[in-house]
Amino acid sequence: MRQNKVFPPLPSRPQPNVPPPRQVSRRDRLSNLANRFRSVLLVVISVPVTLALVYAYDLSKPPAQHLTQRDIDAAVERTLETIPPKPSVASQAYEVIRPSVVAVQALIKQADGTTDGSLGTGVIVDQDGVIVTSLHIIADAEEIRVIFADGSESEAAVLGTEPENDLAVLHAPVIPDDL
Repeated sequence: MRQNKVFPPLPSRPQPNVPPPRQVSRRDRLSNLANRFRSVLLVVISVPVTLALVYAYDLSKPPAQHLTQRDIDAAVERTLETIPPKPSVASQAYEVIRPSVVAVQALIKQADGTTDGSLGTGVIVDQDGVIVTSLHIIADAEEIRVIFADGSESEAAVLGTEPENDLAVLHAPVIPDDL
C-alpha cells in the first residue's frame, strides 16, 4: 500500500499592492441596477404614463350626447333642406317625351277663299313617322306640316281619324335621322 505524502506548501506569491475595496454608494448601486434592467424599467414606467395620458384624454372629451327622436328629425330636416329637390315625375316624363313631341301646323281654306291657320302639337308614336294629334287641329286642312324637336319640317298626310275622341293619325314621310 502506498502512503500519501503530504507535499510542502507552495511558496506564496507576493501580493501586489491592491487598495482596499471601495465602498459602493447607494447612488452607484441604483445606477448599476438601472443599467442592468433598463428595458424592464422602461416598460414599467411607460405603462402608467400611457394609462395616465389615456385617462387625461378621456377626461378632456365632451360627454356623449343623448339623442332624442326630435334631434334626429331636426338633423334629417336640415339635411333635406340642403339637398336640391328632385325634379317632379311630370318634368322627368317631359324630358323623356320631349324629343318625340312635334308642332302641327294646318292651313285651312275658308269658303270666301282666304286661308286660315291652325297650330297644335302631336306625338311621334313609332320610327316610321306616325304621329297622333288632336282632330280639331287638322279638321278641314288642305296642307299639314309638322316641325320636329330638332327644327326640321315635313309635310304630313292624314292616315285616320276618330272624331268621338278628337284624335287624328298623321304620317310624315320625311323624319329626322335621330328619331
